[in-house]
Amino acid sequence: MKIGVIGLGLIGGSIAKAWRSKGHEVYGYDNDSHSVAAAIADGVIEPVWHWRKWLPMVDHVVVATPLSAVAEWIRDITTLGRDRPGVLVDISSVKSPILAAMQQLPPPWQAMSLHPMAGSELRGYAASRADLFSGFACAVIVGDLPSPPGDVVAQWMKVLEMHAESVAAVEHDAMVATVSHLPYIISAALLAAVGDMNPLASRLAGPGFRDTTRVGASDPGLWNEILRANRSEVHKALGHYQLILEQCQEDLSQGRFPALLRDCPQTRRHLVHERPIL
Repeated sequence: MKIGVIGLGLIGGSIAKAWRSKGHEVYGYDNDSHSVAAAIADGVIEPVWHWRKWLPMVDHVVVATPLSAVAEWIRDITTLGRDRPGVLVDISSVKSPILAAMQQLPPPWQAMSLHPMAGSELRGYAASRADLFSGFACAVIVGDLPSPPGDVVAQWMKVLEMHAESVAAVEHDAMVATVSHLPYIISAALLAAVGDMNPLASRLAGPGFRDTTRVGASDPGLWNEILRANRSEVHKALGHYQLILEQCQEDLSQGRFPALLRDCPQTRRHLVHERPIL
């Protein structure tokens, strides 16, 4: 397989490294020339660095850019690559805003929309790893787009060492609002609250605080785009969370342990599983 990756940040760089680690030929492009140079120096991508030159040679093209640029990249890729179409892979973390662009791919281009449910609070190519996705789930968008060939999905899951979960775009966006976007807001808000309230925190904070606030240290610019794109679903999730906090506050004011928290150990065992050994 020959894979081309547009955007060599944390996610795109990790995808490039995963495919290269399995022996495939990988090409890459990024607006940041330093990221491109580093990927070439690492032997992750071929030295044919400009996407217009390598596009005719690859089988799959991955768009791993900021969400606001995805639709434009899709149009540019399919226009330039109309003589040698392949599989165009979108990995955006919010799907509804880019559905129209993916649905309008000119045949015989094939669309495949994925969301690897793994990441880091770090950004950039330097933070990327070949095993970033290993053991986690990958959302595969179905229904809104023609179903990607099963063998293509299977190969991607094998390379990334993930397991596929099929989901419609609207269901995906509602789901990530609760398991990804809401956790960022909670984590970042906790950092803001503790930073304002307790000057001793920097000397006394233990692993619980560090674990809880890890994602809150992510780049606000990245999250600004994500939260705006999925604002309706995030608003719903945040409203539900606020109701739970209000009930906890009421219980505590009456000297009671918050009733809604009693089943949380079992809930976590149900929702969060250890990464399997593949």
